Amino acid sequence: MSFETLDQTGFKFEATAVEFAQLSANFGGGYEATSLIGLASGLREWNIRIAALPDMAEHTIETVAYGIQTRADYLWDFYVRQQAAGNKSFWLVDVREELKYLVKFVETKLTYEVFTATLYAASLRLRERRERGVTSPVSV
Repeated sequence: MSFETLDQTGFKFEATAVEFAQLSANFGGGYEATSLIGLASGLREWNIRIAALPDMAEHTIETVAYGIQTRADYLWDFYVRQQAAGNKSFWLVDVREELKYLVKFVETKLTYEVFTATLYAASLRLRERRERGVTSPVSV
C-alpha cells in the first residue's frame, strides 16, 4: 500500500503532543496503579499553522501528480483526497527529528471556509497513525 507525502512548502508544522495509552485504577487513599498499553514512545500530534494562506499565483506548490497549484488549493485538495479515501494515512516529515511519520487528519468534517479559518485562527491537527505492515517512523 502506498501513501502520499504532504508537501510542507510554506506551512508551519509544530509537534504539540505525545499521547500515551494508559489503563489506571484508583484504589482510594492516594493509592493508584497505572499500566502503559501500546507504544512506549506514545503517539505524536502536530498542528499546521499558517499566518496567511494566499490563493495567488506567486504562492504555488508544484506536485508531480497534480502540477502547479496555489498553497490554498493544494492543501484543500490534499485534505479532500485523504477524506474521500476514508481519512487515508499519509506521510509527514518532522524536520526537527529528521523522521517521517504516518499520520491522519484529526478533523474529518470541514467545509472549505472552516478549513481555512482553522488554519488562520487556530490550527489543523494531524495525529500519528499505525498501519499493518508499515514501519513508522522512518529516517528521512
